Amino acid sequence: MQYNWPLIGHTHIKRYFEKVLQSGNIHHAYLFEGPQHLGKSTFARLLIQTLLCEEKDRQLPCGICRPCDAFKHTAHPDFFELKREEEAHISIEKTREFISTLQTRALLGSLKIGMIEEAELLTQEAANALLKTLEEAPRSVILFLIASEPLLPTISSRCQKITFHFVGSHDMEQAFQRERKQSELLRLASGRPGVALRMKESAAQESYMGEMQEIRRLLKIDEGERLLWITEQFGSGNKISDRRVHAKEIFDMLELTLRELLIVEPTLKAEPVISMLKRTAQAKQFLKANVDPRLICEYLLLDAS
Repeated sequence: MQYNWPLIGHTHIKRYFEKVLQSGNIHHAYLFEGPQHLGKSTFARLLIQTLLCEEKDRQLPCGICRPCDAFKHTAHPDFFELKREEEAHISIEKTREFISTLQTRALLGSLKIGMIEEAELLTQEAANALLKTLEEAPRSVILFLIASEPLLPTISSRCQKITFHFVGSHDMEQAFQRERKQSELLRLASGRPGVALRMKESAAQESYMGEMQEIRRLLKIDEGERLLWITEQFGSGNKISDRRVHAKEIFDMLELTLRELLIVEPTLKAEPVISMLKRTAQAKQFLKANVDPRLICEYLLLDAS
């Protein structure tokens, strides 16, 4: 049996799931964990389509059967997705609705499959509601949790954990060998296929570089200017949910910029950069705990040097 999984890198993960599917020993819940932009969601969708595909004698997923066609058009009645939309977190109400849909009878096959994007954004109450499903999941239900940050031990311990790492330079070079300015593209992507794919368009690359330059500028200005910058970013007119989303974007870009500095500027003192990375990780935890985004930014940036 051959599998049609056009995923950049992660050969060991693909081989593992080939064996799982061939043996039929499929776990009831998988946790795909690792940094953003590595292909966790992409591979989860490929795997889910494979599980739902009704073709069994040729390359999977076939892409042409009724379930594959429905999946490609986001209309498969046995696949359900839970993700944050405009809210800063995934609420217990949406989680309960998600669980309820998984408990109904499958319509096109024998499986019901659920996927939770950014599972780290589940509230404590939502995680507790999900816990019972993880403990007592019917054999016809398979769950995929996608997370870029650690989950509660009570959740992660009940899943088969699959860790995604940064993709090696050889795989990245092979995947983007026809791209102009390949070396610049791969340097900025730093082993993250999702970033490289986003930056293939020159406008996106310019936008990404502009965001990174703004963060670098922010790290160089004094605390008074940083305070003004924070005030501009988190004006009182914005909804709290919008401020939380914006804060997460800032923290993500700050983290990427700091990692970039460690790679491209070897003469830079690593200790303060690593310290800032730790503070950024802590800031993300504060955001998950519903601390005000502006206060978190002040904590993070007004003592940065």
